[in-house]
Amino acid sequence: MPKLRPGAAKGGDTIRFHYNVKFSTGFIVNSTKEGPPAEMVLGKGLAVPGLEKAIKGMLPGESKTITVKCENAFGQRQENLMIPVPRSQFPNQQFALGQAIEFTQPNGEVVNGKVRFVDELTVFFDLNHPLAGHDLTYDIELIEIVARGESGGKRERG
Repeated sequence: MPKLRPGAAKGGDTIRFHYNVKFSTGFIVNSTKEGPPAEMVLGKGLAVPGLEKAIKGMLPGESKTITVKCENAFGQRQENLMIPVPRSQFPNQQFALGQAIEFTQPNGEVVNGKVRFVDELTVFFDLNHPLAGHDLTYDIELIEIVARGESGGKRERG
C-alpha cells in the first residue's frame, strides 16, 4: 500500500467535498457545486467504493476527475429487479411510464422503483437504482478534513 502524503485524507477521516456526477455524455446527474459541500466519514461505505478510493490520499484544496465503472458505483442493471405485477392489484390507479413509486416491504423497508411498462394486464416496476448500469464521471474537490479518524489530528482546509 503506498504511503499517504502528510495531511492527506485517509480512512476514518470526516471530510467535506464538492462533486459533480456525470454520465459519459456529460449530462450532470447530481452536484453539490451550487450548495453546501457533502460530508462523510471515509471508509464507512457511505459513498460508492470508487469515489471513496479516489478521495483517500487527496489533500484539502485538491481537485480531480475520475471515472468509476458501474461495478464500483451502483452495479450492473439486474433483470430480476424488473418486477411484473398484475394490474388487478391496482384497480383504481393510473400509471405513467417513468413514474416513481415506493413499495413498503413486509419488514418495513421502503424500496423505490419506476414504472417501466404498462398494459391492460401487467405493470412492470424497475427496482434497479437509477444509476445502475452506468459508468460515472466524478469531478471532486476536497474542501476540508473536518476531523481526523483513529489517529486524531486538527481540522485542515484547502
